[in-house]
Amino acid sequence: MDDKTNDIVYVNTFRNQLTGTTRLAYLKTEICCAIYSCLGYPAQHCSKTYPVFIEGYGFSFRGCDFKLAELGGIMRLAINEDLGMAYQEVPPTTLKMFITGKGNAPKNVMLEQVFRKFKVGSEVLKDDNQVDAYALARFGIAFTSWKKYPKDYQGTKKEIESFKKVAEPCNLDITKAYVL
Repeated sequence: MDDKTNDIVYVNTFRNQLTGTTRLAYLKTEICCAIYSCLGYPAQHCSKTYPVFIEGYGFSFRGCDFKLAELGGIMRLAINEDLGMAYQEVPPTTLKMFITGKGNAPKNVMLEQVFRKFKVGSEVLKDDNQVDAYALARFGIAFTSWKKYPKDYQGTKKEIESFKKVAEPCNLDITKAYVL
């Protein structure tokens, strides 16, 4: 998402029939290629300019899927190691609070509020994963603005509460990661 115009730069839902590590490698490559294509040049040149926000794990989700957790790990590693970018993790309840004002809002309320609050429709965002990603992008833009100019931020109290729940950026410490 363009942080100046709020235009959607790239949207996709990766679907395939691959399994195991082949699936993970494919998705890692797709994530890196998507970020590279959005930035227009190698991400290493702009890692300080373009923050990355990732939705954290929803541990209360029934049947917490290990495949989803594997994908989350691969995504985080790809962003840190392959692209040289830090990321900030946003807990699902924090994202829900930013969008709806309630940290425990059900999925249908989240979808409705994203469409209503940001005037974007289902013709642009085709599934709930894309809606979540869009909400996360809007959160990231608002959070970055709030961090930079906290006194000028025009959001709600609930939005500001949600910002305060986001941890510092996650970076790969190569001095510890590659010790043999």
